[in-house]
Formats: sequence, C-alpha cells, structure tokens
Amino acid sequence: MRWWTLIPAAVGVLLVSLTPAASAVPVDAKNMGWVTGLPQAAASDIEFLEREEEDGSLSRYAIVGNIGHGFQIIDITDPVSPQPVGAFLDPGVHYQGDVQVNPRRDLVVVATDGAPAATLGYGGVGNGIAFVDISDLSSPTLLSVLGGLGGSHNSTIIDDRYVYTALPTHIVDYSDPENPVDLGVAAMTDPANPDGPTVPICGHDITLDPNRPDRAYSACSSNSPSWQVIDVSDPARPKLVSQIRDSKLSIPHQADPAPDSSFVVVTDERGGGVSHNRCPGGGAHIYDISGTYTDGEASEANPIKIGIWFAPFTGTSGSGDAGEWGNCTMHNMTFQAERFLLSAGWYSAGAWVTDLQAATADGGEYQEYSGTDSAVPGTTTWGNTQGNIILAGDEVWSTKWTRFDDPVFDRYAFNSGLTRGFDVLSYDGTLPRKVARLAITDIAPDGVLSGKLDRFAVWTYEGWVNKPLAGETVTVTVDGADAGTTETADDGTFSASLPDLEQGSYTVTVAWAGNDEYQPNSVTQTLTR
Repeated sequence: MRWWTLIPAAVGVLLVSLTPAASAVPVDAKNMGWVTGLPQAAASDIEFLEREEEDGSLSRYAIVGNIGHGFQIIDITDPVSPQPVGAFLDPGVHYQGDVQVNPRRDLVVVATDGAPAATLGYGGVGNGIAFVDISDLSSPTLLSVLGGLGGSHNSTIIDDRYVYTALPTHIVDYSDPENPVDLGVAAMTDPANPDGPTVPICGHDITLDPNRPDRAYSACSSNSPSWQVIDVSDPARPKLVSQIRDSKLSIPHQADPAPDSSFVVVTDERGGGVSHNRCPGGGAHIYDISGTYTDGEASEANPIKIGIWFAPFTGTSGSGDAGEWGNCTMHNMTFQAERFLLSAGWYSAGAWVTDLQAATADGGEYQEYSGTDSAVPGTTTWGNTQGNIILAGDEVWSTKWTRFDDPVFDRYAFNSGLTRGFDVLSYDGTLPRKVARLAITDIAPDGVLSGKLDRFAVWTYEGWVNKPLAGETVTVTVDGADAGTTETADDGTFSASLPDLEQGSYTVTVAWAGNDEYQPNSVTQTLTR
C-alpha cells in the first residue's frame, strides 16, 4: 500500500455518481478496453462479494475502499452496467481504505491506519481495524473499532474467528465482531533456530492460500527479510515455515500464490509509489515453493527464485523518465480463478495482464515499447505480457479479477484508482485453459489406489471453494504399462485396483486428458511392494 497521507473528507460526502463517467479515451491500450466507470473519491483497494438469493440466483458486488472516506458497494452482477448499492461513509474510522470481506458472516474489515486526527470521533483510536456489518448492503453498519494496534496498514481474514493486521501483525479474535479482542503481536518460532528468539510476522500484506487454508504468505515491506511462508493451521499460534531475503526487492508489497499454489509472486512497490518514478518501476518476483519448476529442489521450506516480470513499459518516449506518467510501479494484483493470468495496477502506467505460467517466450513483450530497462532493476525472465490499458489522468491502485465461478467475468477486470475511481475494463487477449488439481491420496497395501480430481479455488458466497470435477475419466499406468481407467465420482474422488505386483518398487501414474476448458494433468507416485 502506498506510503502517503491524505486529509479525509467530511462525513456523509457522496462519493459515487449515479451516472457512469464520461467515455474514457485510453492513452494507450493493447488487448484491453474501457467499458464504463463510476467516479469516486480516492478509490484504493477492491475486493468482491457473492450473494446467493432466495431463488438460487447469484448476485455479485465490488467492495471498493476509499482513502479517508470508508467504502462503496457496487453491484457488478452485470459487469457492463455496475450499479451503486450502498456506502459506508465514515472518515472518522476509515483512513487507509484496505478492505477484507467475509461473506459467511456478512462482514467487511477495514484497516484504519490513520493519523490521530482521522479518528478523533472515536477517542483518537487511530491505527486499528473496523468491523462493518453488510447484511443490509444498502445500509452498512459499524459494529466496532479496535485501535491501538500500532499501524494497521491492512488486514487479512484468516477464518471465521481470526483476522491478522499488518505493520505490525496483531492477531485479533473477532468471534464477537462487536467486541473484538486483540491477542497481541504474533510471535513465531524459527525452525532454523528453535531455541532462539521468536520471529514476528513481517506483514505488509498477508495473503491466505485459497487452496491451503493452513498457509499464508507475507510480504515484508523491506528486504530483511523480504517475505515469509507461515503455517496458520492454528491461527492463534502461527509458525514460521521459511523466510526469504532478496536484495532485488525494494519494498515487498504483496505475496500471492499461483492458482495451483506452485509458486508465490511477490510484488515490489519501489519507493512506496512516491519517490521512485522511473518506469517500469518495481515488478513481480516469482519463487517456486513446490519443486514444480526446479526438478523437486524447491519447497515451502526452501523457496527458489525462478524469474521476474516487469511491465514492458517505459513511457511512450521509451526513456523511462517520469514525465507525464508520474508514479510508475507495481501495486495491487490478483490471479484470475484457475488461470495463471495475473492482473496488476501500475499506478500511472495503468492496468496490466500477464500470463505467468511459464518463462518468457519470444514475442512475450510488446513491440510498441522499448522493452524493460535492465537497469531498473532487471530484465523480464518469467511471464508473457498479454495486455494493458492506460486511461488519461488515472493513478491505478488495484486491478483485479473477481475470481468468481462464472465465465462472464473471465473477460472483465476491475480498476480502483485515486483519480478516476471505479472502472470496468474488458480483456480481449488470450485465455489459456484452466488448471485443475489431481492428487493420489493413498495407495493402500491391498493395491487399491484412491485420489481426487477437483478445481483450484474459486470465490463464492461460502468463501474459497475447491469444486470437484465429476464424471471424468482418469487413466492409471504402472511402470508405463496400462493398468486401466476409472471415473471420478460426484465429489471428484476415484479409486482403482492395481494389478498384482511382485515385490519391488513401481512408478504409478494417474493421468487426466483434460478437456476444452482444462489442461491435461498427471501425478506420479512411487509404490513399494
């Protein structure tokens, strides 16, 4: 999140116009277009909400934070015609504007991170988090404010009971959101030095892995360390898995897992988005945590860096100088559900989309620009740029996919910007096939193999959900020899009897051929008889 200050507006100021903004003419665009927008004051972070209606239909909303104002709720069920629904307009509490949403509990958690003057109406609470009831979307209601947390730049909902703040990281029990309890600053044991001092969560932004709710990744806003892998299986007592120091990162801002949790992307908000203006600014740094890309060498305990991606933008002149572009560096990002398409806000360099599934290929960078300046601070080696759009006068804070389970939203990204407000963008570039999760869960001594085929996490009214892939055929081989096929059940599970095998070691592979929507997948495991 950007390091700066802004004087809050008066309570009750209407932030969202009831009519769309005037047509936006892009300064530059490729494979992306402007659809419509709603002007807002200092739009910052953006998250999403899905609601199941009584008739079983689904309504979708954007929750858009506003620095010093509160947040807006916008109905995006029809993404080309967003409609304002409600607003929480209380600058006495909300300053930073970072929002988190718990759909199961109808709650929005907002980080205050404000100067004391911003919270005088609440006894100078400052630096804390606020809990807002959104059961009535047209009239959000403040439930409580928990202050004295030392600088809550943002927050992360871990589960239905615990939320972590950041800078520093406090653990808050919000079982009763009207009376949240500060459990203190998180302190973890370092597995590399179990008898040494405890280690704090370094969090600037902390991201929960949607496929593994026992894992979180924390960007540190410094390079000592740069980011952490954290075990949150017991959220009240987090454990350090590993921490990484990378001198190439200036201000690690966000740490998000890939859709299949195989790697982590850490963004660099060089200069805090203020003092470093030269394009392309900070980029995305990619670390293997699964061994997928490093022949099994990398793991959560031993992340290995595999590449970096920078928006191939140095201004229309190609000089990289700030000039008309102002602040130029990477900020908030998100992956599309089940795809490796990453969207990112780049302040005044606009919104960008890249495919991070593989190392950079020939033609992956735009030819319109001079390419990434290797001195500021490196050359792209991972990911293939797919699209961008720069709208005149904007300073994009967040560009995000919704991650809803709905193909309607595959072609739309949503911007929140400090000057234009809320914008809907179209994406016309390549849509790679989705990825699915295939796992062997057991090879029992009696020779029965079992496993599961399901989807990587999508965002729903129940929170993150891994939905099964039912009725799909998987093929089993033993040491390369065909051992038959089996079909996945309604819950995605399958089982198959292996042939009688003599004593020894065997390589068992389960493969799924994929389909028009999903990529092929296979998993291999050694069986010892």
